[in-house]
Amino acid sequence: SAPGIASEIIGDAGAATSNATSSAKKRIQKLSCTLDDGKRSLSWLRSLSWDALEAIQRW
Repeated sequence: SAPGIASEIIGDAGAATSNATSSAKKRIQKLSCTLDDGKRSLSWLRSLSWDALEAIQRW
């Protein structure tokens, strides 16, 4: 029946959309974790370079 086919198509579209949305959310979470790691690495490098500068100046 036509209504049955239509509701199946709508259901498939809905499932595809929710799958796409959840995978996009996972990608965004992974990206933000990567960005956070990058920020941490940068601040660590910055503090390391400050320590090095201080050591050189004391020297």
